[in-house]
Amino acid sequence: SSVAFWKQGTTRWDGRIFTESRNYTVQHGILTNAAVGSALGQCKSSKSSTVVLAAVTLQVGQTAAAAPKQGDVLVTVVGTGTTADFTNIPMLQSFLQRLLDENLELEQLVILEGKAAYRLVVTISLLDVAGSVIDVCVAAASAALLDTRLPTKPLIEDGIVYTSESEGMKPF
Repeated sequence: SSVAFWKQGTTRWDGRIFTESRNYTVQHGILTNAAVGSALGQCKSSKSSTVVLAAVTLQVGQTAAAAPKQGDVLVTVVGTGTTADFTNIPMLQSFLQRLLDENLELEQLVILEGKAAYRLVVTISLLDVAGSVIDVCVAAASAALLDTRLPTKPLIEDGIVYTSESEGMKPF
């Protein structure tokens, strides 16, 4: 029976017993200059380590004709060093794209209905891959999005979107 299996104390490939959870850490606000939101996600055990950096950048564009009341999100997954050989990058990117498309409130990204909206570009950098990749990517992307702050009160003048900053209006 399954109860007998659990009571055997068998361990997983990474040394954890079946009732033991993974040890995750997520650190918000890693990047302060280039991104509007960022996070570093890590899952480490005695036998494996997965480290993922998620960065959110912002673009401004026209709303889609089919969705004039929404902005959008674009997910990119990149491997660095030995993680570039991680063969499931397209599958992982597709999964994360669907997850964010289905769960973000894209209406919050509209600047001017039918005219302008924000696009959140979520870049996931796989820094070290040794198991639990999807879990860490979802945690890091979620934390980076929670860390994201959209500009307040954008101004549109002659088709150019400006954001308010302490030094005056800056073109976006």
